[in-house]
Amino acid sequence: MPEFQITNYFSALGTILFSFSGHTIFPTIQHDMKKPYQFTRSTSMAYIIMLSMYLPATIIASLTYGDSLRESILNSIQTYWIRSTITIFVTINVAFTMIIIFNPLNQEFEEIFNAPHEFGFKRVLLRAGVLLCTLFFAETIPTFGPLLNLIGASTFNLITLPLPAIFYLYLHAREIKTEKNLCDMDEMPSLSDIIKYNSRHTLILCFIVIILGIIGGICGTFSAILSLISTQFSVPCYIRPFMQTDVATLLNNW
Repeated sequence: MPEFQITNYFSALGTILFSFSGHTIFPTIQHDMKKPYQFTRSTSMAYIIMLSMYLPATIIASLTYGDSLRESILNSIQTYWIRSTITIFVTINVAFTMIIIFNPLNQEFEEIFNAPHEFGFKRVLLRAGVLLCTLFFAETIPTFGPLLNLIGASTFNLITLPLPAIFYLYLHAREIKTEKNLCDMDEMPSLSDIIKYNSRHTLILCFIVIILGIIGGICGTFSAILSLISTQFSVPCYIRPFMQTDVATLLNNW
């Protein structure tokens, strides 16, 4: 077993939140659903399926490789054909996942640059640009584990735990006030309205989620920064051909 370090557990929190945080695309998915009222059912089923895939693989890999296991299990698999097969399936999964994950971002850029909603050259150019930028960052930061922990513990933590709870309290209070004809749909509820129009157990539950999210995010971000400082980076592939061998080796060991 690896040596106990509390920072490792907070870094793992960033990785877990990164893996399960689809909250940024949930509104887009619900908007595009044929039956939006079944969103809760589809989301619950999606998380159950993800857990059924993640947990067995994580537990078996941890028991098999122990402390030698790193960010990617592929580095620990010695059999070539197994590693190649997994790489192919991971590539296929990422290719199809990117279509869903990038959809809100693509739509935002299309709205900013006034791209037409029908298929056209401008939409293709914008979406290709987003994909090329993603490829550029992926090649620039090949050691992505510590950065993933940082993004997961900071940004994805906010959109997964504190912010959804806050939004729910505001939206529920506004819905109740609107039903009682006490305000318009565009009016923002006050803090006293949130306390008044939300049940006590809802307030307590959301408060716990918000506090745990803030504490976990701060600790996870701090642990990820410490890990990022001590990480060994390598020269990006698009720079390496233009550098001398001794300089590239020096930067790789930095």
